[in-house]
Parts: sequence; C-alpha cells; structure tokens
Amino acid sequence: MATTWPTDRATCFAALAREPVSFTPWVDAPTANVCAVPAPVVVQASTAAMTPTLRTSCPMMLAWARFEPEMQRLAVRRLGSEIAKIHHYGSYSCRRMSGNQRRMSLHSTGQALDISGFSTTDGRYISVRDGWRGRRDESAFLRDLGQTACGHFNVVLTPAHDRAHHDHFHVDIGPWRFCGA
Repeated sequence: MATTWPTDRATCFAALAREPVSFTPWVDAPTANVCAVPAPVVVQASTAAMTPTLRTSCPMMLAWARFEPEMQRLAVRRLGSEIAKIHHYGSYSCRRMSGNQRRMSLHSTGQALDISGFSTTDGRYISVRDGWRGRRDESAFLRDLGQTACGHFNVVLTPAHDRAHHDHFHVDIGPWRFCGA
C-alpha cells in the first residue's frame, strides 16, 4: 500500500514547520487544472541547501524532509561527511509522463523530485551520473541511498532502473509503489 501525506495546506504547512526546512508559500503556483500543485512551497534549504531553490508541493517536501536524516547518516557512513547541498533537476513541471504520454507526470503537480547530485560539507561533489559506477564510496552511498529511499517514497527510480534515469534519482509520492533501485 502506498504511503500518503497531508495535502491540505494548513495541515501540511504545520507538519513541514516541525521539520528542519526553510520554506515559504509558493504564491504564484498553479492552482487550477491538471497541473495544480497541492499546498505549494518554495524551499531554500532543509538539512542541506536545495540548489537551485526548489518549487514543489508541501507533501513532496514533507516526504523528503523525513527522508533526509537517513540520507545524512548514509553520507557520514559512506563518505565520511554530511551533505551540504542537494542538487536537483526540479520537482514541478506541467507535462505528461516520459514513458506514458496518456498520463500526466507526477511532476505536473509537484509530487516528484529529480535529484542529480550532492555536495558534501568537506567540499566533494557526487553526481548520480558519474558516481553510480564511480569511486567505491560514492557508488556505495548512491546505491544505499536508492535502496533506503524505497522505504520513504512510493516510487524510486535510479540508474539501475533504466537509461532515462542514468543521471538522476526520481522519487515520488504518487499512488503507485515501485522500487527501481
């Protein structure tokens, strides 16, 4: 069964405010049609800076914020340093699914996030593209992170899943369950 997160603005904002997240309401976010974002937020940072600034739904950010302690523990264990920046390709994009043009992507409502890499507090950059089959510690971190993400998100797609994800992790909070780590 898929995990669910609060979608109403007041409940979600209150839950997100209890997490270590610096966010503001996303005032000009789409609020109507198939690309309406539930409880839209702009996120500058959580336990690490989001780069660039992230525009997403509160439920997606809440799921990510609750996953981050695991990410930080894995980073310390595998890389010897915490994550200082999370590099991403974005969350919101009003579009159809890449592999199924009949269905809207979860990115169209800010319920998915594509992560491209991580900067550590000791100055290293670990890209998903190069690190997946790169240095042993980076590869172990990314592979462990993908497996761990499967316990926090409904869908996780990594370079192990298909060529379309060769350079990023896709995590989402949609209605389906799939671990492509």
